Amino acid sequence: MKTSLLKIKQQEIIKNFIKLKLCIDSYYLLADILYRFLGEERTIALLIENLISVCFSVILIINVKTLYKINFKYLVNGTSFLLSIYILYISYQTHPYFPVAYFYFICIPVGLLLVNSMKRSLLYSLILLTVIFLAFYWGDFNSFPLYTIHTKNLNTIEYVRIVNYYIPILFTFIFLFFDIYYLVEYNKSSLEIVHKETIAVSRKQKITQKDNLDLLFEEIMKCMEHNQSYKNTNYSITDLAKEVNSNRTYVSNALNKANKNFYDLINEFRIKYILENLNENLHKKNSIKFIYHQAGFNHQTTFNKAFKKETGCSPTEYVKSLERI
Repeated sequence: MKTSLLKIKQQEIIKNFIKLKLCIDSYYLLADILYRFLGEERTIALLIENLISVCFSVILIINVKTLYKINFKYLVNGTSFLLSIYILYISYQTHPYFPVAYFYFICIPVGLLLVNSMKRSLLYSLILLTVIFLAFYWGDFNSFPLYTIHTKNLNTIEYVRIVNYYIPILFTFIFLFFDIYYLVEYNKSSLEIVHKETIAVSRKQKITQKDNLDLLFEEIMKCMEHNQSYKNTNYSITDLAKEVNSNRTYVSNALNKANKNFYDLINEFRIKYILENLNENLHKKNSIKFIYHQAGFNHQTTFNKAFKKETGCSPTEYVKSLERI
């Protein structure tokens, strides 16, 4: 159950992430085409790069089932690493003209939290930020080609350029919403699964315990029949627990499950023993007092009460009924 439910949620995350990536890639491709349509001359490299990104996203959607087979943790960590490199590459190309591209880095730590602990996610993020800082500190930005060669009419595309300049901020919030939403949903699914498994294990343990208590009760009954330890006036539940190789708690639970307590049980066996003696007319040879002492009773009051509880009549009444037969 756990594997199945989490797998469904993981597949949902993978599929929707690729769709989101395709939307963003398509936007940049359309924006590039719009710039060219409005008269801005750009390098063919940028068009090819945007086209490749869109095609790659389409290929991923078509072959998404292949991604499902990859370990989800490795996939998320690997994607975060590759996206970091790609964002770094874009930032290098546009620095310092397009600094808002750095906003994309904000999404990486949140995405890492999907499959990593807070401590590990922060560690990965710190390493990533350190690499980014060192790359920009020592990097030679002039070695990267500028995409815009010439603009025929700057006023015509100024509005589009302003909108496009702040689009990474919007996309960053979309990515953050995506990461946070699925972070909450994924953790919620995990907790629900753990809760269901805990309940299932608890039920299984209760069933197992129930079966064990039934077996223990059978062992108690056999022990009482065979050993006749109930004849010992000082016999206790601790003594019984030792005889059946258990402890007081389990013995008490087994008796409670059978709607009995320890004293009712031994009195039941004692009265059964006394009835056998009375039915064999042994009370004519020995007194009833002798018989109930032999059965384990110390006091006549206790004996009389237990006897009436088991038979519905007093010992005297029972003996008289035997004589009438």
